[in-house]
Amino acid sequence: MEALANLKNAKRTWRFGIFPLFANFISISFLFTLPLFKLSQNYPPFLPLVLSVTTSVCAFPVISDNLLELNLITSELGQIALSASIVSEVVHWAYITISTVALSPTWMYFTTSYLAFLCFAIFLLRPAMYTIAKNTPAGGHVKRSYVVLIQIGVLAAGVLTDLLGLTFLQGPYLVGLVMPHGPPLATTIVDKTELIISHFLEPLYFCYIGLSVDVFAFQSWSRILKLQFVMFVGYVCRVLVSTLVALSYDLRPKHGVILGLMLNIKGFIEVFIFTQLRALKIIDDEMFTNLVFCVVETAAITSPLIETLYKPHKRLASINSKKDENTIIIRTIQNTQRNAELCVVSCVHKESEVRGMIAILEALNPTHANPIVAFVIHLIELRGQSTPMLRRVNLQNRKPWSINFHLNYPSTTKIARAFENIFHNSRHSDVVTVIPYLNIAPYKSMHHSVCNLAHDMSVPLIIVPFSPCDRSHHENHAASTVGILVDRHSRLGLASPAYSFQKEEEQCSEDEHDEDDDEERMMDDWMVEEFMAKKFGNGQVVYHEISVEGGTEKVFEMIKCLEGNYDLVMVGRKNKLEMLNDDVEGAFSNFFENAEMLGLFGDMLSSTEFCNGMVPVLVVHSGENKVKQQQRRVGNNQLYVKQSRVNSRGRWLS
Repeated sequence: MEALANLKNAKRTWRFGIFPLFANFISISFLFTLPLFKLSQNYPPFLPLVLSVTTSVCAFPVISDNLLELNLITSELGQIALSASIVSEVVHWAYITISTVALSPTWMYFTTSYLAFLCFAIFLLRPAMYTIAKNTPAGGHVKRSYVVLIQIGVLAAGVLTDLLGLTFLQGPYLVGLVMPHGPPLATTIVDKTELIISHFLEPLYFCYIGLSVDVFAFQSWSRILKLQFVMFVGYVCRVLVSTLVALSYDLRPKHGVILGLMLNIKGFIEVFIFTQLRALKIIDDEMFTNLVFCVVETAAITSPLIETLYKPHKRLASINSKKDENTIIIRTIQNTQRNAELCVVSCVHKESEVRGMIAILEALNPTHANPIVAFVIHLIELRGQSTPMLRRVNLQNRKPWSINFHLNYPSTTKIARAFENIFHNSRHSDVVTVIPYLNIAPYKSMHHSVCNLAHDMSVPLIIVPFSPCDRSHHENHAASTVGILVDRHSRLGLASPAYSFQKEEEQCSEDEHDEDDDEERMMDDWMVEEFMAKKFGNGQVVYHEISVEGGTEKVFEMIKCLEGNYDLVMVGRKNKLEMLNDDVEGAFSNFFENAEMLGLFGDMLSSTEFCNGMVPVLVVHSGENKVKQQQRRVGNNQLYVKQSRVNSRGRWLS
């Protein structure tokens, strides 16, 4: 992970990392001093202190892995929990180092060894790794010899720190801190080691833990229940203090409870420490089994509670906010003010999609009366680092951290420069403002950061490229108009500058329809009438309305007959697979591969059967569907439209 960037984010939420940590530590330490909860005299006198420190710390790797499994790592509370765990880890390692120096009879040797290894990692090992990353060509692979050397070096670092009087964990930990995150080096190391660690060594280790647990070692249920109660009180105190800290940040108490549950997540690191204590004869089999049960019980309770209580698609609301947390703020193209600045979020997975996105932005016809602010987001899958990131790209920044950023993500720099160069050197230079971003997150939760940015910047339109591996479903979580651009083999962007969305529009209607669709059909008719009233008589606009009778198969046949010289086809996203009979579904089975994301007609039009796949398709989905679902649950009085927007510099305007 990138230590400097994570610490910079953690300083804003340091109270969540400090106060719950000390609340857990103090409560457990206090209970162990009471005669009722004192440990047996067979244990060393320092064992209560060791257990208090071990159970109070928030292990960053454990919390990160669990949030990733719960699909909450990119959520707002998930980001706060990660930052708080980093602060907790720093405090924990500082305490371990200071206590070891203070209690060690050879404290001078220990301090010298620790500082020497720290200087070696920062001033020798880190520059060497950056040199390897710099010499690796963009998009290329790190040499196998370097990968093997780094893997052996991690093991050697553990042995070296153990020989120097430190713990063998500190060596690999420091090596991971100084390693440059992301591609190409960190991603290559993860790809080469993840398989054997996650699918071979880790299961074997947990099997060893399971075999080491001995339930027959329990001799006194009184001691077992007392220890369980002490741990439970510590976890409850952490949740209560997290709730109070949330109030200091003007958050709702419910969010504080959820954060407390996230910080209580325990896992393999705590079990590993208990295993080491058992190997050193500090605890016996009874205590070890009881502590492992505490970890298992905590994991079994916290994860389901977090998943039940926290809905990441709802933004964090202030406790003094007048709006209810179920309130939805709608920003779509339909309710966007005319002759005003239009904000657009344009997402890109790879460099080949830049041309199509630029053509779409040009087709919006920006003018001085209708300028465009384009938030260009490069979407990258989370690999080679532990924390997701949404970061604005500053191409003019020449600080060392930014130089390393451009080195690790050269594609992001190229994409940002492509957007800026094209719009700055064209006739749209004064009316289009490009603000590039980088979003690193797992594909299944990538929509959290995109939707949050659109919410914060009051963006009414989000355009994402279609990717079969991206199942984040932006269209189901955004309260904005979402367009999915399917552009496989087209020449979008190479057409004349007069290209426009409204070059030709078709409407296919069907006489047989359900009563539930009456409201949507009325809305469609109203939109068509509004379009004709504003564009009728314009020689550059041609409108056709075609009515089809005879069922869904006739609609398919008519659409297939409308193949022509189109620059772009726009279609609404609507899933009506249940209205097809078996014969029709079998005849058009090739069109339903991605119907869940693109809708029935969107999947058909984007297939190679329509214009040989040479025509790009923009599948549009409005946040109105999300509003209708919410109306059924909370009523109409809690829904409103916000017309605020941002200017080209990203500042709020009322």
